[in-house]
Amino acid sequence: MLAEQLLKCNVVVIFLCIVCLTISPSFSADRWSRLSSLPNTEGFASSFAGVLGDKLVVAGGANFPDKKPWEGGKKKWYDEVWALDLKQQTWNRIGKLPKPVAYGVSVTFKESMICVGGSNENEYLSDVFSLSLHEGKLRVASLPSLPIEHANGAGGLVGNMLLIVGGQNSNSDQSALQDLWALDLESLSDGWKKLESHPGVGRILPIVATTEKEFYVVGGCELYQADDRKVNRRYLQDFYRYEFGKGWTELADFPSPIAAAASPAPITNEGLFVLGGDDGSQVGVPASEHKGFRKEIWQFDFAENRWQEHRDMPAPRVTLPTASKDGTWYLPSGEMRPGIRSPEVWSWDLRSVRKNP
Repeated sequence: MLAEQLLKCNVVVIFLCIVCLTISPSFSADRWSRLSSLPNTEGFASSFAGVLGDKLVVAGGANFPDKKPWEGGKKKWYDEVWALDLKQQTWNRIGKLPKPVAYGVSVTFKESMICVGGSNENEYLSDVFSLSLHEGKLRVASLPSLPIEHANGAGGLVGNMLLIVGGQNSNSDQSALQDLWALDLESLSDGWKKLESHPGVGRILPIVATTEKEFYVVGGCELYQADDRKVNRRYLQDFYRYEFGKGWTELADFPSPIAAAASPAPITNEGLFVLGGDDGSQVGVPASEHKGFRKEIWQFDFAENRWQEHRDMPAPRVTLPTASKDGTWYLPSGEMRPGIRSPEVWSWDLRSVRKNP
């Protein structure tokens, strides 16, 4: 009799644990929402993205519209600008960029979306411009150009300072950049300033996150020339913080090598979140056997200087931008597997997420 009662109690405890885990207020799957997909059925890698009013704006990007790369397909870059009405969940094409571009950096500042650098079929770009909406119509304005051509880096806003780190000058570069550049968006006439370079190796495809005072850089890929003279990638897991007046501080390494995760990374007062990413473990795997990119979400705890794993994200992708408003983060499109994009758009509500116990 006692044994039966203990067995029943254990079953109840296990059930309650499962329920608590499922509805945990610290990280709940129902905070993810799938929004209306982009009208382009292929989707894009590395578009620009921002939130302007009640519109999610997605501009540029690249894909393989006809054949996949292993079938001899040719990559196409886009100049289209799309806007999703976040209330009506309807897309409209609202204009064009000055030229086709992908693999640049974008941030939302006040009522404008700032777009930096990138590349297309013909060149790496130093162009910087803003996108804004005026009575529903797209307005494009030029801003001070970067002193260098730049693509495959990352960037974010620290207050009114736009920071850009890493990347490369051209597709033929045999090493990546360590540069850190800053543009004061409240004082554009001052132009871009070169700050203290990243203390680690140069890198492409890092993940950044920002607060009003801090700039975080996670992972990325080092470029190096192998014995066969081909340029290879070495996946990184180091993690640094930059602060004006204090410089760089090394923090706890990410648990594994990581690159190309959603950037700027979602962040709260208690930590930042790295969503999926590419750890390099499937480099060289045939496309038909590729299992997709990482789906785990990791949170960095500011107070404890450590990484903590959470549940998986519902739609893991790489080379995708983020945009945020009022605690909700938007993740448009991105790359599901090498050469394969997704038109899906997801949002993640972080307003109530708190540190795991």
